[in-house]
Amino acid sequence: MPIGKIIDADVIELSDGEYGLSITQEIFDEILKYNKIGKTWYVQKSLYDNRPFSENIDSEEIKKITVSIDQTNFIQKDFKKLMNLYRDDFSLNTKILIRKSLIPNPEIIINLVTGTFLMMAVKKATDRITDKMADDLSKIYDLIKKIILNTVKYFINKDKPTTYVFVEKNEYILEFIVISQEPNILFEALNLLFRTNINEKIDDFLMFFRNNIDINDISKMQFLYNSELKKWELYYINTITGLSIGSEKCYNHTQTVFQEYKKNMKDKNN
Repeated sequence: MPIGKIIDADVIELSDGEYGLSITQEIFDEILKYNKIGKTWYVQKSLYDNRPFSENIDSEEIKKITVSIDQTNFIQKDFKKLMNLYRDDFSLNTKILIRKSLIPNPEIIINLVTGTFLMMAVKKATDRITDKMADDLSKIYDLIKKIILNTVKYFINKDKPTTYVFVEKNEYILEFIVISQEPNILFEALNLLFRTNINEKIDDFLMFFRNNIDINDISKMQFLYNSELKKWELYYINTITGLSIGSEKCYNHTQTVFQEYKKNMKDKNN
């Protein structure tokens, strides 16, 4: 869940003749809390800019599964080996993650072909599945399992939890996240996801905000796997009008991260 928004950015000439980037950013101060039928959502929005949030995903439909990893999580020869494996053996597209930490916690992002989760939703809604759909879903699961098992064994920081991110772009972005040191937790989560009607969770959210938000307003939905309760939870939603709506769990986590950020900035300036 974003804590703010970059409103504007300009390239300016500095006093030494070099050029730099000047940005205008806003930290969200106004947060609205909605609580009913045992559910709480927090709504944030810029006071100055109602454009949708910029999402780090291609605007085109994804027609081939793409795997993204950070080379700082591997020794160089293993990183190259994995990239070749993805492309040559698994026929996948690849991307390199670039993050700010020196050695960040392991992360794997898998962009799925447009329509994958829609296929699962249709299956759950109709309680029918064709042989081809069953075969396609089985192949996707088996491929993901191969990707994960071949990747995690090369992490240089195996003692850290891995963030697994699954992304699909349809009319809006769907993002599913699992955080665990154990690949088996991921496979548990995926098995459950393939049996879960995600549309029911989306419908429950839309019913909560009925007459204010409909499905066409959504630009992104993120789900997080709760390994203790063994269920997928809707974590936060962004809209095309610049709203960011987070669950209570998401909001509390965001505020904790923000307070740590402010403390670090204060310590750095002292």
